[in-house]
Amino acid sequence: MINGFRFIIGNGCNYNCFYCHHEGITKADNPKDYKNRIDFISKYAHENNIFNLSITGGEPFLYSNKVLYMLDCFNDPKFRFSINTNATLIAPYIEKLKQYKCQLEFHINVSSLQKETHKKITGTNMYEQLFKNIKLISDAKLKVCFNTILLKGINSNEICEMLDFCKKNGYQLRLLQYLPASDKDKELVINEKDLKSLLKSVEICDINSYGIFKCKLNNINFEFVKNLCCDQLCDRCKKYTFIHFTPAFDIKMCMSSEELIKLDYSDYNNFKNILDKF
Repeated sequence: MINGFRFIIGNGCNYNCFYCHHEGITKADNPKDYKNRIDFISKYAHENNIFNLSITGGEPFLYSNKVLYMLDCFNDPKFRFSINTNATLIAPYIEKLKQYKCQLEFHINVSSLQKETHKKITGTNMYEQLFKNIKLISDAKLKVCFNTILLKGINSNEICEMLDFCKKNGYQLRLLQYLPASDKDKELVINEKDLKSLLKSVEICDINSYGIFKCKLNNINFEFVKNLCCDQLCDRCKKYTFIHFTPAFDIKMCMSSEELIKLDYSDYNNFKNILDKF
């Protein structure tokens, strides 16, 4: 059963976050026939009622032509898109994005509400641009979700401030577990048990889907998203995670593996037969 499609649109980014794992993509091929490949995937999704879709990167709006063409192909209210972005490049596309009939939700990389902490994490001076563009998205009546990688001793003291900010502005907060790149970085990791130590009165429901804990603090709902790679919860990942398409629109299901499933974009029936095996 296919739960949804996740498109790794490219691995280029105008941020330089030290925690970025690039979705396990080290080389990003950008095929010239990307429209044909998106057409195949769109046809399959329409035929098989696959309505849950996600676009990530890198920074998707470095590849705006791909993103907008994809939204054109799925421009129907039955499709639900989450777009993972740092929002700093989105301003020129707001009016276009407002016109889509598909359901759009922007999962925005917000590392910190503090300017210096944001700079430390992202390696950029784009703090003002980020929050200016978040307001543009919100004013356009598009759904905003903060995706915040939770880092012990760096931004973990901001959770309550983040919750208050999101409640005030009508945003959803998702705290994401950090996947450490080395043994040294493991000291930065916060798991669901640590969350209870940080927030004494937090309520945490059982894990569901691909690693989501529904949480509540002071009557404010938020989510903690477990990185399944941290505890090698491979069976849960295989059961719930979306099909991951690389920038070349091949399938790469595991960030920790170089294994690719090559798809045949010259023949729809061959393409369909491969996806039907999932």
